[in-house]
Amino acid sequence: MFKQMEKTVSPAECQSLIQITKDLESSYGDVQVKPSPYISFHRINDKTVEFDEVADDRVHKAMYYSIPLKHPINEKLWIIGSDFAFDNKYEFTHCTGANILKYEDDGGHFGWHVDGHNKHDGFSLTMQLSDPSDYEGGIIQFGEDKTGANRTVADDVYKDWELTQKSVKPVHSGLTGQGDCIIYDAFIYHRVTPVTKGTRYALLAFFRNYPEYKGQNLDWASSSQKFKERDDEGNLINHNYPWTGKKKK
Repeated sequence: MFKQMEKTVSPAECQSLIQITKDLESSYGDVQVKPSPYISFHRINDKTVEFDEVADDRVHKAMYYSIPLKHPINEKLWIIGSDFAFDNKYEFTHCTGANILKYEDDGGHFGWHVDGHNKHDGFSLTMQLSDPSDYEGGIIQFGEDKTGANRTVADDVYKDWELTQKSVKPVHSGLTGQGDCIIYDAFIYHRVTPVTKGTRYALLAFFRNYPEYKGQNLDWASSSQKFKERDDEGNLINHNYPWTGKKKK
């Protein structure tokens, strides 16, 4: 299951987020973003995946930057995620907030994988920040394995990474317009093809459900729970964004 939305943010907003990442590359001082090891350092060890400081290019090659939770993009992500959850009967209590991935033409990619590790993982969101004329390749694709299944859990992907890469085939390619957004179930196969020219920037966020922590602020939680509240007619409240919060019938 996935949903695509065109132009959820403006080109100016996209460029602003890209600039935050570029600022980091010249200084690791008090900039508004920091590199994260969460994806940059995926490593396969004994048919499982670990997160440490030894990168494994078979899995993923890109830099990954965390945007501060106070940045206004996080409120927008929470609102977009709330509409998707409401329409598709997902429950979520937390979001990782905005993160930016930078894929370069030195083989930047992310092989076939799923985001879902356990029952807490719900759905993910990716947003295209780069102008598509700035790069070639770097297409997000969704796939199916040889049995026609499009879902699995992360542990099964990493038990035999090479087999997964050979078995899964693309069935759909995502939108590539600047500001376009794709929201998808955490357990479906997807990948980012290698960037062959230029640099691609994309935003990524994960939505998770921890009922026991509802209303609390985990380290990676984003916007306040209030941005998920709806009135009696199903309209999202406490926000001013026109593309979400439509009246539910």
